[in-house]
Amino acid sequence: MPICLKIGKQRIEEKIEQLRVKYSERDDLDFRTMILDFLSNEISEIKTWRLLKKEIVSLKLYKTNRLFEKARLLLYESLLPLENNQPAQVNLTLVKEAGQIIYEAKGMKGMKDKLLWNFIPKSCYQLIHKTWNGIGKW
Repeated sequence: MPICLKIGKQRIEEKIEQLRVKYSERDDLDFRTMILDFLSNEISEIKTWRLLKKEIVSLKLYKTNRLFEKARLLLYESLLPLENNQPAQVNLTLVKEAGQIIYEAKGMKGMKDKLLWNFIPKSCYQLIHKTWNGIGKW
């Protein structure tokens, strides 16, 4: 089993237990709703990581000379260590460089581009926002 799935399963079990303890006095429907919301978010995160990896493969096969696509590839590959919960392995210099290239290629519109963000898991948003601080009007 891949490490991301092991970590995910352990994280899910821990979170369910935390919710069970915290909300034990509420009725079953509230508790089940919270569990379903949590599981839905976890599944969405896993799906987005898979999409990110597929997009990396597509961008490599496409072999474009366009700066925006090259910067997307640089950013996406830089984020991969986060999937296995290894934030220390993320090269923040490359994340910032990708942001600068995107800004040079398409300005703020490019940095907010839906295509760019569709493949980025929500768990990476804060890291990107902090790292891109100071690029353009970010």
